[in-house]
Amino acid sequence: MNAHEQFRENLPFYVSGTLDEKELGALEAHIQTCGECQADLRLWQNTQTVMMQQSDQAQISLSVLDSAIAQIRAEQKQPGGLRRAFELLLIQIPLVRREIWPASAIIMLIGFAASILIEKEFFIQLIAPLVAVWGISALYGPENDPVFELAAATPTSQTQILLARLAAVFSYNLVLALAVSLAAAPVFPIQGLDGLILTWLAPMTFLTSLALLLSLWMSTGNAITIPYLAWLARFILGGLISGPDGNPMVNGIVFNWAQIYVQFWSSPLLLLSLAAILLAGALFSLRWLDHRLPRLV
Repeated sequence: MNAHEQFRENLPFYVSGTLDEKELGALEAHIQTCGECQADLRLWQNTQTVMMQQSDQAQISLSVLDSAIAQIRAEQKQPGGLRRAFELLLIQIPLVRREIWPASAIIMLIGFAASILIEKEFFIQLIAPLVAVWGISALYGPENDPVFELAAATPTSQTQILLARLAAVFSYNLVLALAVSLAAAPVFPIQGLDGLILTWLAPMTFLTSLALLLSLWMSTGNAITIPYLAWLARFILGGLISGPDGNPMVNGIVFNWAQIYVQFWSSPLLLLSLAAILLAGALFSLRWLDHRLPRLV
């Protein structure tokens, strides 16, 4: 390689400022007298300018992207306010099984009509918890949610999603039961509105918490059947210990256990305490299941 070619080879290093002093001085002296190297030098300088501009643009784009990601993560870490909770509630309501809303209202109206016809609050007390259990059992999982896999992949935690759906469905059933009780209260003056509400409120809260926990670990059918049987057993055993004429139809240990079971359902404080424990267990289970679901990052 002759001297001229050597100088041409060093032009990129000259532009980048990586030549030592000896090579730098020799190359600059050569450029002063070589038109070809002067043209090549301008080419390399233009190339360097374009690359630096592109690099600056890329850095700006990356900085904007980093800022956006940081903002999104900061919003996710912030505690959810009432507005965010309300927005999540509105988003989740359409995702709940559609038949829950009209079916719950129709069944409650049937219970109300039956209670009015026989002039006993029995059907309201019986149906209110059963309707709520059915709705709560059908809140979560691929069996009940056509877009379950998509929802599981969103940044919103499954706990928040389930709580939003739980609040919507439980509040809906609570309003239905309260409305029916209010309408039926004049028919049962001895029971009164307060007494009528107490006959179903605590059992409904307990049974829905039980159904929610069961729905996370088994099929919807089983999550409905177990609370249903537990609640119906309360009336069956109640009939056995009171009898049609006021005399118990069972005796001994069966009578004692049946009496304890019936009294259990008449203890609002105990039922509400157990409901809180079951709800906590459901949320803990969901957090464990949530870690096993795919997430978008």
